[in-house]
Amino acid sequence: MGQQKLVFRTMQIAFIVFGCLVFYLMHIVKPNAETPPAPALYESIAAIAVVDGLIGIWMQKMILKGQVRTLLNGKMSTPGQRWLAANVVRLAFATSTSLFGFVLHVLGAPERLAQILVGLGILYLLMPPGTPPAEQPALPYTPVE
Repeated sequence: MGQQKLVFRTMQIAFIVFGCLVFYLMHIVKPNAETPPAPALYESIAAIAVVDGLIGIWMQKMILKGQVRTLLNGKMSTPGQRWLAANVVRLAFATSTSLFGFVLHVLGAPERLAQILVGLGILYLLMPPGTPPAEQPALPYTPVE
């Protein structure tokens, strides 16, 4: 189990560095929109970004509960594999929240809103992963007939 936690921590650090890079790019890249977008457009994109991050947290909980089970080489996934997969899914959704903020910046939406979304994505990335379960052998997959 130590290996899966190490893999997760390495990925988490890489995703956080990427989030900080997005924040840095917002200061380098200037918005290329001649006129700012309509408030309804950027508010809709911001709402989608927030919901996207929340879906990542929800998906993490679903995978951890075992409601989503993957088939791997004819065997059901182990709790450790589900723990890693659930946390990687959350990292991916958190990163997309930050990218939505960058898209808003490029579109010319209010700078503060874009910064809040990138910061929110980084906060999602900083959430603790929880305790990895004790490793158990994978059960053989038997299809239900």
